[in-house]
Amino acid sequence: MDVEALVNRYRFSKDSIEALIEVFSDRTPSVIEALKSPGNRFFIRVNTLRADLEEIVTLFKRRGVVVETLTEMEEAAFIHISGPFRLRDYPKKIVVDRFAAESILLGSHLYAPGVKNCKEVRRGEVLAVVDEEGQHVANGVARQDETQILRERRGLAVEITEAMYRVPSIRETPEFIQGLILPQSLPAMITVRALEPQPNEIIVDLCASPGGKTSHIAEITSGRSSIFAIDRSKEKINDLKATLSRLGHNNINCICHDSRYLPEDFEDLKADKVLLDPPCSALGLRPKLAEHITRRGISSLASYQKQLLQSASRVLKEEGKLVYSTCTLTLDENEKVIKYGLEALGLMLESQPIFIGSPGKGNICKGGESAQRFDPSIHDTPGYFIARLVKRRC
Repeated sequence: MDVEALVNRYRFSKDSIEALIEVFSDRTPSVIEALKSPGNRFFIRVNTLRADLEEIVTLFKRRGVVVETLTEMEEAAFIHISGPFRLRDYPKKIVVDRFAAESILLGSHLYAPGVKNCKEVRRGEVLAVVDEEGQHVANGVARQDETQILRERRGLAVEITEAMYRVPSIRETPEFIQGLILPQSLPAMITVRALEPQPNEIIVDLCASPGGKTSHIAEITSGRSSIFAIDRSKEKINDLKATLSRLGHNNINCICHDSRYLPEDFEDLKADKVLLDPPCSALGLRPKLAEHITRRGISSLASYQKQLLQSASRVLKEEGKLVYSTCTLTLDENEKVIKYGLEALGLMLESQPIFIGSPGKGNICKGGESAQRFDPSIHDTPGYFIARLVKRRC
């Protein structure tokens, strides 16, 4: 496979492409094509403590939005994403960072902090929005001029009128504002279902912000489990608390701490269940217009993930369940981390109650087939990995 040709075609780093080839071999181009699009379905999770699925379907239907459901989970629903649309070309361009571009691709408006270059942009001007690689993602009307954007760095910079894809703005709906729903990917929901949280259990979420999975645990257990949500910065904890407050979950213990040192600093904390969704290379997130991760970066993240897995294992009670998940596709951050857990920490892989992805790589770690991989080119989801482990008695 001509790696350099793929680098030039897709604007992915050589290291990221080689990491994908290790997993997907000659299917790598189709996987990257899928990663560069948002897919066909935008998932939301219903807060079952405040609403039921049929109620949400009806509320959206009244506004002309079709919401579809799944048989596997009563809290999961999705809206179809329209596109891709052909965009009109405009001579004036505004350049945005990658993260802004990936939101704007779906119709989000452009705010000043996401602007990289806006030379000679005038208020009221119709222009094209491009990312730093020159990829055209949307068109819109400037609501600030160059001077205001660069000087103030806040507020609406461009009102998007044409985007490559279209999906209703969920965060502006009454249902979101009232805490009835939360945008969340299907694999992220399945991750919490794999944990099988129960009322009266002690449950620890080691990298909890921004709170999607923590709040899901609270909803499944009807608020009757003891949840400890951990993250390492005040900013992350504030984001976590904001999510939980909007959804009405006010009885969760939010702790600002480096989870690697939890066993030493919270010696009495012993959990029935632990959820570990650690920082990762995010190579499975969609849409992904470009990717510049290096092998060194992937290795550094894998080392960090192993430290967190060790901490999770030490916090866990004997016979307790531990679910490890990532939104990336590399072997280093997935099966090889689990292999470390099996060989160095004495954990064992278990089957999962909801399995609609593909089996993990059994050639990398023993029993790896019971882990679950989501392939964006097959499952129409982000790229994702889920493993369920148990801590056996010594």
